[in-house]
Amino acid sequence: MALAGLFLLLLKAGLFDSLVLVCAAFINIITGIVNLSLADGLDGMEIFSELLGAGDLPSRAGRILRDPRAREKLKKQGLNGKATLAGLRMIRALQIILPLLIITEAASIIGFFTG
Repeated sequence: MALAGLFLLLLKAGLFDSLVLVCAAFINIITGIVNLSLADGLDGMEIFSELLGAGDLPSRAGRILRDPRAREKLKKQGLNGKATLAGLRMIRALQIILPLLIITEAASIIGFFTG
């Protein structure tokens, strides 16, 4: 985000080509947002795990979702249990979807600059 701010300041100063600076700022903003997502290994998952006090949240989510007894125990807790299951499923889905999105974004950015 700091680099995006620097690029936008340089844009305001008018020292460089505006298209290059706008693209560089946009890429850095997107990269920062993706980095804060809930995919394993990115900063967002680390922050979320620390806030919840759960050490390794992605592997714990996988263990709970694979264990039928743990799922049933959560379902019996009512709305809170069902919300927990939905959150765990979201975390597992993001672990698959976000790396694919990052790869597609990288390919489109490379395609933008190469041709």
